[in-house]
Amino acid sequence: MMPKKKESLLEKLHEYDGRTSEQRIYVIVNHVVDFFITAVIVIALILGGYSIYISQRQLHNAQAGYLGYTMEQLGAVGWITIDHTDINYPVMQGESNTDYLNKNPLGQISVSGSIFLDSACASDFSDPYNIIYGHHMVQGKMFGALDDFQDFSYLKKHTTGQLKTRNGVKYKLHIFACISVSAKNTTVFDVTRKDKDAVEKLAEEKAKGKILDFDSSDRLVALSTCQDVESMDRTVVLATIS
Repeated sequence: MMPKKKESLLEKLHEYDGRTSEQRIYVIVNHVVDFFITAVIVIALILGGYSIYISQRQLHNAQAGYLGYTMEQLGAVGWITIDHTDINYPVMQGESNTDYLNKNPLGQISVSGSIFLDSACASDFSDPYNIIYGHHMVQGKMFGALDDFQDFSYLKKHTTGQLKTRNGVKYKLHIFACISVSAKNTTVFDVTRKDKDAVEKLAEEKAKGKILDFDSSDRLVALSTCQDVESMDRTVVLATIS
């Protein structure tokens, strides 16, 4: 009697499920591909969750206002606070206006960036007109808090703040208007003109009567943030420095 030929595993599987070897290989390959696709999705979800965690930590740091640091430690040119709001931040200044767009005051890469003074302005805020920029972050963080000033009744209740300079000078801020302008508006955003009179006139026109009394002899500071990621419109809160 001839010895019975030993069946291979694939042959046994063929007898069990009726599939050819090619079909079983195709199924195996599909399972492997599905496994890798699932693994990629899981990794993407993990990375996405970690990114959200880091973003929330950055927002927490922004909310804390870096209160554990001095201006000297951060290399800040000033510190701005608006009374009864979350605005309480060091003011940075770079060699260009892109330096602190995505870098926090600690020098770390950050989606919330920093609050920063226009690079063309004097670092001691001695210019007649100054611009301070900040990202429009969610939950009212950074300069996302400027949204509230679009409501004139809110503005009337939040008109005071302080601006401290690196050399120890403390200025009072008096907020008198909130306007919406294009990012291409040269009256507001060309600080090299140093024409605060033109800014005051524009504020009176844009605010449409919703403007508080202010001392025109004082220096001006504009707090600017974008209104939307894809928009060229900017929310600008104007205040005097005295």
